Amino acid sequence: MKTIVLAALMLLVSLGISQGQNAELPDAPSAVMEAAWAQNTPNTRPVLSYEKPPVKPRGKKKLLALAGVVAFAVAADVYDVRETEKGLKAGVAQEDYTWLVGSHPSARALYARDSLVLGITTTPSVLSYIFHRNELYYGFLSAPVVYGIKHIQGGNQWKNLLQEVGK
Repeated sequence: MKTIVLAALMLLVSLGISQGQNAELPDAPSAVMEAAWAQNTPNTRPVLSYEKPPVKPRGKKKLLALAGVVAFAVAADVYDVRETEKGLKAGVAQEDYTWLVGSHPSARALYARDSLVLGITTTPSVLSYIFHRNELYYGFLSAPVVYGIKHIQGGNQWKNLLQEVGK
């Protein structure tokens, strides 16, 4: 125990000698902090800032793909509506997809309903094109293609019904 106290006294004495024996404490704390070490060291902490990723150009090919998909869906719709109109005039069957149009719709009503559905199926791909979401864009392009294929199937069913009646 005596050795610990003696070592502590020696440490205090050596600190007192190194800082000067007649050093006085200030009467009041100063407003300016004098820390030379804080002024001379570089700031190595990372700066927290958000940098926007560079915007990729949309490209004309994507717009061309969108126009091609919509043109395919419209062409398939025209085929389906013409065959439906022939089948309804011949009295072969009734329209199966009656949402908004009924069982004996006019061509104008069919075009209006199908344009509405095409607009709804195309909207996600248009929005992903506008907001530069390439990963979603190509996935959403499949909706109008599927809708066009359904029109082709519907037109072929009407065509087959008309051929069976004609025999």
